[in-house]
Amino acid sequence: MVNRKTIIFIAGFWTVSFLTGYGSAATGLIDYEEYQLLKKVIAGIIRKVKEIDLRLKDVEERVSRLERLIPLQAEEKKCTVNASWLRVRKCPSFECKVVGLLKKGTQRKVLEEKEGWKKIEEGWVKAEYCK
Repeated sequence: MVNRKTIIFIAGFWTVSFLTGYGSAATGLIDYEEYQLLKKVIAGIIRKVKEIDLRLKDVEERVSRLERLIPLQAEEKKCTVNASWLRVRKCPSFECKVVGLLKKGTQRKVLEEKEGWKKIEEGWVKAEYCK
């Protein structure tokens, strides 16, 4: 009995036969040997597709695990000096040596914050004067 799957199979093989030169492409009919060859080719293609799908799933899973392990990079924090002049100190304390001055409007990248102080490239500044 010829059903829809058989027709699709024969049409598919006819196309493969026509493109590859195997089979009786002119008539669309195939013999048993051609059928067996086509069956092996299709089985090989299906195996390869399944292997690729498994590899892809494995890669997607690994990427997902890595994304969970890598913390999202924080947005870069900056501060702008809001005092006429701001002293930059060696450590986060008024007792520490002054190592520089920044004038009003100067912007700097904040590297760290600690107990009311902000660390910038040049040293530490009081947080309330650099917002």
